[in-house]
Formats: sequence, structure tokens, C-alpha cells
Amino acid sequence: MEGVMAKTTALAVANYILDRAKEEGIPIRQLKLQKILYFCYAWYAGNKGEELFSEDVEAWQFGPVVREVYLEFKDCGSTPITHKATELDWETLDFKEPEIPTGLAEELRPVWDEYKAKSDAWLVEATHAPNEPWGILVKKIGQADKRQIPFSLIQQVYAKKVERIGA
Repeated sequence: MEGVMAKTTALAVANYILDRAKEEGIPIRQLKLQKILYFCYAWYAGNKGEELFSEDVEAWQFGPVVREVYLEFKDCGSTPITHKATELDWETLDFKEPEIPTGLAEELRPVWDEYKAKSDAWLVEATHAPNEPWGILVKKIGQADKRQIPFSLIQQVYAKKVERIGA
């Protein structure tokens, strides 16, 4: 969507999710982080009609993935993530932990609450459904080849979900 500014970064949303997980004592691995991050992005797109963050959501084998977040936490493998994301502050040349803007937490909290207790297998199955953007794209191209899932597709699918539930 041209002309619409993203609200935050994918790493900041990942840190928000990791903070909630730590507060609630929920171990979170890369796969679960990626799926909840995706659902935050998708529901925000459906509700607001704009991108939550500007990083691409890609169609990987186990569902939607934001490459920047994957790279940040790939060292954790399949073990629970124990640190937060950092990014370079180009003004100070120091690393900092990105945070979501004030007020955005209230919009993302219902998504966290909905998906936090779901198993990794459930989350993969949910994102692979044939009526989900990942499923639609993979069916069309024949494989999950790490290409971008178009924002317009995510927004269209989730706007219909929002309309159905009357959110």
C-alpha cells in the first residue's frame, strides 16, 4: 500500500511477543514466534488495511516467515528463545532493543491472547490452510519457495475474516 507508513518493525513486534511470553512463563521457539508475528501482521492488515511493519512476509516450508526475525534468532535453533532482538542505532552506533510504539500493544494483545497457548503443530496447520494466504500462494506456485506473500493477499483474506466476525 503506497503512501501508508508501517507502524513499527518486525523485530520490535517480535520483542513485544517475547516480552509477553516471558511475563506469562510461556517458552517460545522460533516457529511459534514466526506464526504469532504473522498473525499480528495479518490481523492488523485486516483491521486497519495497512502494514504493521514493512518487512516482507515470505512463504517458507513451515508457513509464513519474516526473514529478518528468522536471522535474528536462528542461533536458537529449535530451543526456546532467551534473548530479545537488537538492531543498530545508526546515530549512536550502539545496539538497542527495538520496541513497538506506545498504544500499539493494546491492538496486538488480543492476537497474543488468541494464539499464545496454541501448539507449534496447530499454528503450522492453521497457516497452511488452503484459504490462508500461505496456502493460496503455495497452491498457485506449487511450492513454498520463500517468495513474498503479497500484502494485498494477506489484507484481502483477513479483511474478510474481520468482516465475518464483526471486529
